Amino acid sequence: MNIFIIGGGASGLIAAIKASKNGNKVTILEKNTKCGKKLLLTGNGRCNFWNSDINVNAYQTSNKDLLAKILAKKQDEVLDFFKAIGIVPKVINGYYYPYSNQATSILNALVNKCLKLKVNIKYEEEVSKIIKKDKFYIYTSNNVYQADKVILATGGKSYPKTGSDGKGYELASSFGHQIKKVLPALVQLRGKENFYKELKGVRCEAILTLSENNKEIKSEQGEVLFTDYGISGICTFNLSSLVARGLDNNYQEEILINFVPWFKGSDNDFQKWLDEQDKKLLNYSLGEILEGFLNYKLSFKIN
Repeated sequence: MNIFIIGGGASGLIAAIKASKNGNKVTILEKNTKCGKKLLLTGNGRCNFWNSDINVNAYQTSNKDLLAKILAKKQDEVLDFFKAIGIVPKVINGYYYPYSNQATSILNALVNKCLKLKVNIKYEEEVSKIIKKDKFYIYTSNNVYQADKVILATGGKSYPKTGSDGKGYELASSFGHQIKKVLPALVQLRGKENFYKELKGVRCEAILTLSENNKEIKSEQGEVLFTDYGISGICTFNLSSLVARGLDNNYQEEILINFVPWFKGSDNDFQKWLDEQDKKLLNYSLGEILEGFLNYKLSFKIN
């Protein structure tokens, strides 16, 4: 068959590798000047392509039954696939990276495999519409292509500058697919407070607790990064989709930050511990005491 894939990101490249079996002729239409623009940004340029712990409870989803069926499939196939295209993994705390620590290794391996399989990659071809008659007719600004099958691999709406601008939703809708409302997930959070610029760049271990309509609903522990507009970091990302859904329902969303996750007692116990520190450290201000375990910018702000 003559198969066209719309989008040359990670999903499009892998789809092309799989679709090229059994003598199929495969073409990728990529609107950028090169493939994998967003892939190169993943994992701060290192590309975390797999995790040791693939558990349904680690995902933010309203359809865990469907996800469980997907995850129940042979998970070794993912690692086997990457090894088969030449990727040697480096495992750090359960996170899989290419041994080079560079996302370019993943991208180059995918593109090289496509080229060896004679996949035709056409760049600067942005698809405007697809019409199905006897075949699929794919319209770009430059050409009209005919295909027996079409695979949409355009990404979501997460990063328009890389090409993920939501165009795939429009194309899918044109064939009658129903698209659920798209909300941000795994993103930074913006705060209303005015002190963030003073804390920009501060990293610390903390426990974040999401309070929704004054009710605590979930906590995450990990590194928190302060930006000039709010907070970031993996534990922030893990709460962000819940925040997005809540805000979409006009709920009141609040993040509580515990800067002393290592202290296992109650608030009263911590107050007693601070009082003891105050007695030991004569003539120390509260800010000076806090500097013993907090970033100085945080201790100054709290003081």
